[in-house]
Amino acid sequence: MLTALLLASSSGCSPPTLEALPQDTGGPRDTGETGSATDSGDTEDTIEDIGSPPELVYTQDEVHALDIRLGAAAIRALSEDPWTYVEGAVTFDGADFDSVGVRLKGAWGSFEDLSGKANFKVDFNRYVDGQTLWGIEQLTVNNNVVDCSFLRENLAYRVVATVGLHETRTAYVSVRVNEEDYGLYVLVETPDDSWLDRTFADPSGNLYDGKYIFTEDWDFVSMVDFTPALQDYFELEEGTDVQRADIHAVTEALQAARTSPDGFTDLGELIDWEQVLRVWASELWIGQLDGYWLNQNNYRVYFNPASGLVEMLPWDMDYAFYHDSDWGMNWHRPSGQLAAWCLQDPACRTRLEEISMDVIERVDAAGLDLHLEEMVQLITPYVSEETRACTRLSEVERRQDEMRRWIDERSDEVRAIWEE
Repeated sequence: MLTALLLASSSGCSPPTLEALPQDTGGPRDTGETGSATDSGDTEDTIEDIGSPPELVYTQDEVHALDIRLGAAAIRALSEDPWTYVEGAVTFDGADFDSVGVRLKGAWGSFEDLSGKANFKVDFNRYVDGQTLWGIEQLTVNNNVVDCSFLRENLAYRVVATVGLHETRTAYVSVRVNEEDYGLYVLVETPDDSWLDRTFADPSGNLYDGKYIFTEDWDFVSMVDFTPALQDYFELEEGTDVQRADIHAVTEALQAARTSPDGFTDLGELIDWEQVLRVWASELWIGQLDGYWLNQNNYRVYFNPASGLVEMLPWDMDYAFYHDSDWGMNWHRPSGQLAAWCLQDPACRTRLEEISMDVIERVDAAGLDLHLEEMVQLITPYVSEETRACTRLSEVERRQDEMRRWIDERSDEVRAIWEE
């Protein structure tokens, strides 16, 4: 999947206009025949929070319950265009919401339609202004079809928080669609304006999505990066539209750094190196094949007004905990252009290695093995009942054993990588 993606991104075809690419419009679409499974009634009456903070959604000691209800029109619409929101209804841990936005998510690897084990995005305020799930605007509901351990995203984001990066919280949830069991999923906290409010002292900066882009018919696929050819594919998620002038500034600075003896210092006027290098060191320990370093994918960039510097945020960890060589990749040959520059710059490489050693120390002291066993105990009753993906318990247990070995061996492997 990743190899095909890299080949597609370098196919040489002319990129389409951004307007031709599938992307959220930021508001409800006119569906005509509504897809809601129930009558939403007066949408001016928002559903009040029932007293539970967001921390009770992203927990590590229970499996939540999410029931999604979709009408016939909504199902037809999702079969024709899976990535555009339709109106539906959900119940989360007993809290009912009669009108929410629902769409499918994913692409190569993790995408499945409603006949399989689909990924979901649930947007609580798409049709009812100001409606939230106890302060949470969106749920990202991941299906684990490429992760039969059911542990990769949970553990990867735990490592990210352990080593001092911004926390992205996760939880487990059992999903039903129109009363049909879809199995165990992972909730991953969505990096939206609510997340920015919780994470940054000043959440007013621009947040861009750096995942790969594609046309609806898949005849064009491209990565996103700080290069003249790819910089305009960054999609603004939150903030003010400045026609990507801030992105362009980073691209220009990177081009200038290629011929400057002080490139690391010069780029440091725009980039929060301590934060970005820690992200990359974490990707190395985690074995994130589908992140910025190895695949120019699954990251976001935030222009932090408090510091005036760019930060990088890792995202979508279902291809973590893999060895690069198993997929024809090499940590010493990064795909991300900023990462490739860093590795050949002596000052940047040295600082990255230093931070990588610190990451090892923090992870080794974090008790990740104990956390893994707690999660296995929590989810085993659910994964043993899977009917749509990872249905053989023996395969689940084998993949979980691989995760145990990774925790035991990875720090030594990372030290060896830096000695090559």
